[in-house]
Amino acid sequence: MQAMKRYGLILVLFTALFAQNGEEAFNNRIRTLLNSKNYSAALTETWRYLEHDPFNVLARSWQVYIYLTREDSVQRAKIKNVITDEDPRYNFHLVLENIDFLRNASPENELARQMRDNVLQIYDELFGDLKIYINNSPLIGYFKAKVNLKIDTTSILSPIQKKRLEEINSYFKNVGEIYFGEYDQQKQRFYYTLQGVPKTGEFHGGLIYYVIGDTDSTFFEFNTQYQESIEIEAGKFTAFEYMLPADYVLLFFPKKYRVVTPSDRRLSFRRIYGDKQAFLMPVEWVDDLKLETPAPIWQRYVIWGGMAGIFYWLVSTSR
Repeated sequence: MQAMKRYGLILVLFTALFAQNGEEAFNNRIRTLLNSKNYSAALTETWRYLEHDPFNVLARSWQVYIYLTREDSVQRAKIKNVITDEDPRYNFHLVLENIDFLRNASPENELARQMRDNVLQIYDELFGDLKIYINNSPLIGYFKAKVNLKIDTTSILSPIQKKRLEEINSYFKNVGEIYFGEYDQQKQRFYYTLQGVPKTGEFHGGLIYYVIGDTDSTFFEFNTQYQESIEIEAGKFTAFEYMLPADYVLLFFPKKYRVVTPSDRRLSFRRIYGDKQAFLMPVEWVDDLKLETPAPIWQRYVIWGGMAGIFYWLVSTSR
């Protein structure tokens, strides 16, 4: 029995050592190919490695690194018209997919950890997530909208940043649909997150956005120090469509009622429309709602006056 345990331990150690040596050999091959600027062959190597280990942190890190740093033909790459039409010289969809994976990954060895951390640092210096807010929406809640937006900059961008900006502008020109499916508790507004927006390297550099058809342009800081958001008036969107999730409901009540929910729940989504108040909430909350009619003003004055009189009497008799 003890011999079997020792044999099992030796097998595990041998397998781990073999895997580590395999990663080191793979790592050296990629470095050699990149030193000779053979980016295509390096990418092919990563795909071959991922065929037998799809969640390998080192291989996915190298994929991101190659796309972020290659300078051979990125600008000549074609922006995809459909999701299946990918140019091997540029595939930012794969970059974003790998970045999401790497942020939550747990590297099994120091080599993979260092490469993962290095790649995430490079990406975060080049790109960030831009929040686009909708202002003065006709109803509180979730909208799908279309906007012909253009983002520009006078700052110097890297080849991959230029191509990504071209891709973003192409999307807003030809499609432009965004879904305001996230809620900012502090601003009490819904927003859309646009991933992979190029950052400028200047301390006070930034981007400019235009809504096509509108003569105004708005500068906003989006660099390695500050990432401001975009705020667009609802009237500048087209093809406005109200799209509540299946588990949410929008309710209207006369303003005179006080809407009460269990103490462990908070009505975050509330807005006044004339003599009505609107509440956006999960469907499962509806059965627990209570409507209360506040006491008339004269009655509240009587109650508060009575309480003040009792307080005065208690103070007087205690002297």
